[in-house]
Amino acid sequence: MLLTLALLAWLQYRWSGQVSEAVEQRMHASLGASAQRFQVVFQEDLSRICDAFEVGTAGSDARMKSAVRDLAREWKQGEPLKELVSHVYVVLTDAEGNWRLEILDPGSGRYAPTPWPEPWKALQEDLSTHAEYLELAPPRQWHRRPWIMDPSGPVLFWAVAVESPGADIYNPLQYHLLGYVVLELNRAYLEGQYFSRLAQRYFRGSGEPDYRVAVLGTGERPMTLYDSHPSAGPLKPASADALVDLLPPSGLGWRRSGTVNIRSTGDAAALQLVAQHRKGSLDAAVARLRRRNLAVIFGVLLVLCAGTVFLVIYARRAQELARLQVDFVASVSHELRTPVAAVCMMADNLSDGIAGTEQQVRQYGRLLQLQGRRLRAMVEEILFFAAHQVQRPKLDLRPTNIAQVVACALSEQQPLIEAAGIEVDAQLPPDLPMVLADSAALQTCVKNLLDNAVRHGKDGKWIGVSGEVERGERSEVRVSVQDRGPGIPAGEQRRVFEPFYRGAQARDAQVAGTGLGLSLVRQMIEAMGGRITLKAEAGGGCSFTLHLALTGGGPRPERQGVTSR
Repeated sequence: MLLTLALLAWLQYRWSGQVSEAVEQRMHASLGASAQRFQVVFQEDLSRICDAFEVGTAGSDARMKSAVRDLAREWKQGEPLKELVSHVYVVLTDAEGNWRLEILDPGSGRYAPTPWPEPWKALQEDLSTHAEYLELAPPRQWHRRPWIMDPSGPVLFWAVAVESPGADIYNPLQYHLLGYVVLELNRAYLEGQYFSRLAQRYFRGSGEPDYRVAVLGTGERPMTLYDSHPSAGPLKPASADALVDLLPPSGLGWRRSGTVNIRSTGDAAALQLVAQHRKGSLDAAVARLRRRNLAVIFGVLLVLCAGTVFLVIYARRAQELARLQVDFVASVSHELRTPVAAVCMMADNLSDGIAGTEQQVRQYGRLLQLQGRRLRAMVEEILFFAAHQVQRPKLDLRPTNIAQVVACALSEQQPLIEAAGIEVDAQLPPDLPMVLADSAALQTCVKNLLDNAVRHGKDGKWIGVSGEVERGERSEVRVSVQDRGPGIPAGEQRRVFEPFYRGAQARDAQVAGTGLGLSLVRQMIEAMGGRITLKAEAGGGCSFTLHLALTGGGPRPERQGVTSR
């Protein structure tokens, strides 16, 4: 299954690359289409302005100025784009042949001479160059003369001709330059509303805009007419994802039929539309999108892989649990069969009169009592384990004399200890303080530890029971049960408190037991707020220690300690 996941990861990686390429192509196409729509709308709006102020011919300066005044009045009446034009000028020649600039007052309809604005110095040179071209142009080319845009204002200017009779039948009319109509575009309106509206319309989706959009003026004095994110620093056309000339270059050329009738002043476009993805570049945005997709894909694969690993672990643990449960059933069956068989045999002997003397009857009685207690302890273990798998054991915690509890446990286990021929060395100091515990549950814990020491450490013929007090940051009483048996291998020590678990040595030696004793001890001691620890080495016996919190009371006077050997 891991190989399948690896193959799936490789396929997903290839698929992610193909998807990223398709997304990049789609985003480039969409960006190009948005830029083209922006360009078309801008050119159409400028064409409307130019068409509204286009003066064909005029016989004199006065007629030219009158015609421009009438067109300006019509423009201001209900035209949606009227805010795009801030001022209307005419450029005429004075008696000495110099250019004279006059501005139209839209309120009074009068013209007033005005000095050339400082940014328009280049415009005067453009007008002179343009006039020289026009003087050399054949008459029929005058009908194709374009409007010219200079980004310094920005301004649009249009040559107005004066008509005169031609020299021959092939050229019945001749045209000469009379002056220029100059339209100053409203830069504040362009920056604040017009370009912003177009950018919002064509470069913004359902949420935040994906692109930074700017309109740049080219030429000797480059300028930024609009920037959607001016705080991000200057936008360089060389690093743009889309660069579109808003007006065709070569403005001194002639317009062709059916084309836009506006040109730039030089060989470069007067205005350029620049679009750059807000992530730095479109390629960087696609790469980031791919990395995010790969992170999601491999995250899902990692979850699947982890799920597979956990499933395998769970399956193995389930198999192990099933094996332990089978071993538990076999052990319980064997453990139950032995005392039941002994009770039945001794009952038969008593009923048949084999035990005739009083001493024999007493001996049989002690044996019956021992096997009955063994059977009862086993049944209580199983019932306790089953009852507390659903809920935590409910104990009656109160100050308890731990030395008295240990003495009672030793007394109840004495027949078992004597039958195994084991010496008990119990050394509990007389000053052991009271602990917070359930006396019955604590006695069961000590009995289980003693039973465990008898079964697994009987070859050592010795069991040690000791107690001590630890005072300090964590004040507690420690009661330890030691044996000199074969010990517990290091690899099995962490599992000895698991339900149903029995070590390999116990299984090989067929030591009696159900595998529940130590698990129940840990459950009960933890329910009392204590803990149990193990110290063991292979071949060196083992020691189980119960840790119980102090209550602050002292030892009871009727039993100051336990000492036996």
